[in-house]
Amino acid sequence: MSSEKVEPWSEELPATQEVQDMCDKVRDQIPGSFKLFKAFSYRVFLLARIGRYEAKVYVGDDKGVRLVLTSPLIAGYSGVTVDSIQPFRILYEIPENTQTPKQSD
Repeated sequence: MSSEKVEPWSEELPATQEVQDMCDKVRDQIPGSFKLFKAFSYRVFLLARIGRYEAKVYVGDDKGVRLVLTSPLIAGYSGVTVDSIQPFRILYEIPENTQTPKQSD
């Protein structure tokens, strides 16, 4: 057995431009046609040289998608893969400057 300690997911944070860029890279892999595709929050799980990100993305109306993305943390590598996609409903439309909308699961 490995003695490497596995850290939990981080707390949920407002999305950064880096997270938005990762979501933009995989947008064409997400089924559906969206008028918007704006990441509004994320959390991260770091293990060895791999980052797993759970990003919540507003896609318009009262809809969002929760994406789990994997990106190797290697200098010069910018690849991102989609591990899972889960739609969810947002209770109200996100104004431009809102950090995290309320949601129902």
